Amino acid sequence: MPAKHDQSRKHQIVIGVLALTVVFGLDIIGGLQRLEWMTFDWRSQMLRTPVSAPEDIAVILIDETSINAMNPIVGRWPWPRSVHADVIDYLALGQPRAVLFDILFTENERQDGQSAEVTSPPDQRLIDASHEAGMVIHAMQVFRDTADDTNSVLLDRPLPEDLPRLATADASAVLRGGHAPVNNNYYLPFPGLYQTAAGLGVVNTEPDADGVYRRIKLLHGYRQAIFPALGIAPLPGIRARASESGGAQYRIGDTDVPVDTDGRYLINHYGRVNTWSMSGVLASAQQLRAGDVEHLLIDPREFHDKIVFIGASAAGLEDLKTTPLGSSVPGVLLHAGVAANLLAGDVLWPVARSVNALLIIALTVFTVAGILNQKRLWLQLAVPLVLGLVYAGVGIAAFQLNLLLQMTAPLLAIVVGSALCFLYLVFTEGRDKRRVRTMLAQYVSPAMLNTVVERYADHLDAEVGSEEDLSILFSDIRGFTHLAESLPARTVVEILNYYFSNMTEVIFSHDGTIDKFIGDAIMAFWGAPVHDDAHADKALRAALGMHQRMATVNRWLRERSLPEIEIGIGIHSGNVILGNIGSEQKLDYTIIGDNVNLASRLEGLTKQYGMPIAISENLRKRLRDPLACYLVDLVRVKGKQEPICIYAPILDHDAAAADRLAQLSQLAFAHYMQQDWDQAIALYASLPADVLKQTFTQRCQTYKQTPPPADWDGVHTLAGK
Repeated sequence: MPAKHDQSRKHQIVIGVLALTVVFGLDIIGGLQRLEWMTFDWRSQMLRTPVSAPEDIAVILIDETSINAMNPIVGRWPWPRSVHADVIDYLALGQPRAVLFDILFTENERQDGQSAEVTSPPDQRLIDASHEAGMVIHAMQVFRDTADDTNSVLLDRPLPEDLPRLATADASAVLRGGHAPVNNNYYLPFPGLYQTAAGLGVVNTEPDADGVYRRIKLLHGYRQAIFPALGIAPLPGIRARASESGGAQYRIGDTDVPVDTDGRYLINHYGRVNTWSMSGVLASAQQLRAGDVEHLLIDPREFHDKIVFIGASAAGLEDLKTTPLGSSVPGVLLHAGVAANLLAGDVLWPVARSVNALLIIALTVFTVAGILNQKRLWLQLAVPLVLGLVYAGVGIAAFQLNLLLQMTAPLLAIVVGSALCFLYLVFTEGRDKRRVRTMLAQYVSPAMLNTVVERYADHLDAEVGSEEDLSILFSDIRGFTHLAESLPARTVVEILNYYFSNMTEVIFSHDGTIDKFIGDAIMAFWGAPVHDDAHADKALRAALGMHQRMATVNRWLRERSLPEIEIGIGIHSGNVILGNIGSEQKLDYTIIGDNVNLASRLEGLTKQYGMPIAISENLRKRLRDPLACYLVDLVRVKGKQEPICIYAPILDHDAAAADRLAQLSQLAFAHYMQQDWDQAIALYASLPADVLKQTFTQRCQTYKQTPPPADWDGVHTLAGK
């Protein structure tokens, strides 16, 4: 057994290593990335859709209503810069913390006949409004462009000397960490605007490979300058430092910010953000100019101390993005989401790769060991299902706590480990089931064989042997040797085949196991290979069924003008040794032991006492459904020192009569044991069992003539079988 356990452990290790190789291999080459993104989207949709962004984040959207409302006034988009100046002036009345434009004002607005170098009145209006407000942050772009004939002169231009820089960031740490790739182009707000702005924010966003916007780069480098993304531009204390791994770590205010190897931050999206329509703001500004202060659609005080983002949501302005929460999300919400995360400390922390690796290994080990150490199919199926559900639940709970566990690789470890285990079991169980089926097919019924095969693992070690409590049956055709000598060999075989077929059918119908045919005898047992606590009752019912089936056998014999036959059956219960016994060339699934010999002796006593069925006291005590029996005798069989009490089921009588005869036989035997010979003779005389009656009448007569010795214990010792 230890050797088998060692081999099983080796198989588990091999399967586990193979599963881990597949999972880690796919993970390393990025084959699981899209699935991982999908699980992130699913968790975000389930848990973040109902979540609202902090109240100090406000978003003003240039929506379809705004486009339609302004068309009669200023015409098509883009609107004159003075319109945006009006918005800044109106918002400034509420004293917001910052106003951020997710709109690029990179070129001067040229009016008819005006030189490009001259600042137009609308542009000047926007410059003045931004300067006077003192908290307006405008959009810029920093990117890497591919050189061609038209843009080569634009690449690698030096930055204007008066361009504000993000002086609080350590540029060398970001650049050295590889988080700010070498960009070679930029777009700034038009001259005059960027000089008066409170700051600049980069609005570059790039989707993941599947087209979904989940991450955003927080710091962008151009030469030795570092510019913040629009979402973090209004936040104080932006710092970057080199990490021990050679990358960079960000800290914004009092919040540590996790970024990936490319310096991108994973946005913890919000399903609800405080938004207003630009048309409402402009209409309110118009009301204010008209002196209608009491009926303002949007009170500027609603934006007090808030960070206000201004961006587009109208489809025609082409700034709709696909995010985990939807397919038509205004791009400005990406920047607003970053600011909201950092202000509220609502930051997602991806768990370290080492932790994810340990989880993958643990789940693989639990899956493989759990499946291969279970014998029942439903438990084998339950192991990966329960592990998968538990881990999915842990992943969801962790997400609610802003911890991002890897989902795809660990769950794939369960799937791959399960698949390999079941593939292994298909081959090994198939082989072992065939082995068990071959071993037991000749001994048990097809129905029981199917049950045994389902529990094949319990029987693979039959060669080792085990001690079992069973009920053993022997049956024999009386006088068959003389009958066989008087009939042709072919007829003898035909009789035996018909007889054995009928008896086998009865034994199998009562869940018995046929050990062997010995000439004209049958040896069978109950309680194995499938354990059955009712083995004594089933053995006795089988014996009664065999006795009744003899009417069918004898009718068949009469129809062929062959002599009828009688059988004797002996049954005993006790401990035996069960196993696959024999040589390497021939093994038999059989039982051995003193109790087997005792059952055989009981069968031999049936003829002596004239009873078709004899059972031991051991079997009778085990019966759950007792049957009225004659108390036959107390005997000491050959080879046994301890006497046994023999009983015989009372056949061919109704229950009441059988109970009366059983009590009568016990009373007669009690007088016999008390040496009350006359009373015993009288009681035995009233029994219909002729041989039993004659046997004890003769004994009593003999003891009356020659009394037994003083130490007589009433036990009848048998000299032969």
